[in-house]
Amino acid sequence: MRGLSRRYYARIKQIGQVSEAHIKAEKNLTYTSAFNKACTTPPKYFPSAAKHEGPGPHPIAVFYDRGGSSSLEQLQFDYRSSDAWTARTATQVQLVACLSDFDRGAQVGQCTFTKGTAPLYTGTYKGSVFAAHTHTKVGDVEVPGSPAADESRDCPSLIYIKGEVKDQQFHTQPDPTVVQRILGQYVKG
Repeated sequence: MRGLSRRYYARIKQIGQVSEAHIKAEKNLTYTSAFNKACTTPPKYFPSAAKHEGPGPHPIAVFYDRGGSSSLEQLQFDYRSSDAWTARTATQVQLVACLSDFDRGAQVGQCTFTKGTAPLYTGTYKGSVFAAHTHTKVGDVEVPGSPAADESRDCPSLIYIKGEVKDQQFHTQPDPTVVQRILGQYVKG
């Protein structure tokens, strides 16, 4: 299935096949966080986003699944990074990376909440890079999560769960400098 992670493809398979016609346009593009809809089922594309064409740089918005939630979180880059990594306006973004599938590594810590604790694992994130304007798949990527836990960074401050906290899993977030190294080939063009 074009551009969908195994995890989301499995969801699609459960509810029936999704054709190209199911990929819908999203007209509301105010903030870069809106691009997380490119990573949902069915995915969205953004006609008002900049076209992915010509030489780089190609500004990108990166989203990852830290676990414990149904939505993806936007990866934040150091403010000193170039505009290609920290687009000032959503309409500048040409690419969206959806790191929505992961392999669980070793447990490196735990996340503590008022109703209990949940394990924190390293993860290897797998996903795809899409042209935001058309949702055309540009490439597949694999990004390692940070090897060491930092509960203040890796654990969400607030979660809504069904069931017990102990049954949730969280993963160390990808290191932004490693993400820049791996996705740089797409951003630099």
